[in-house]
Amino acid sequence: MSSENGRLYFDITEGERTELFAETPTQFFIKNRPWTLNFVREGKQPIRLDIHYKGGVSSGPKVN
Repeated sequence: MSSENGRLYFDITEGERTELFAETPTQFFIKNRPWTLNFVREGKQPIRLDIHYKGGVSSGPKVN
């Protein structure tokens, strides 16, 4: 995950970077995959990212 010029990007695989588009302040989608990405918060702090695809969910903790 990275940001550049006010845009948020997700690195799907090494060398394949795609822009995230907001549906809500915490829910995003990408145009080249049928995925929904949700930033899960505890209070105001993001604690993990959930990636929803094909009826399943993959989660990853926030890394500083």
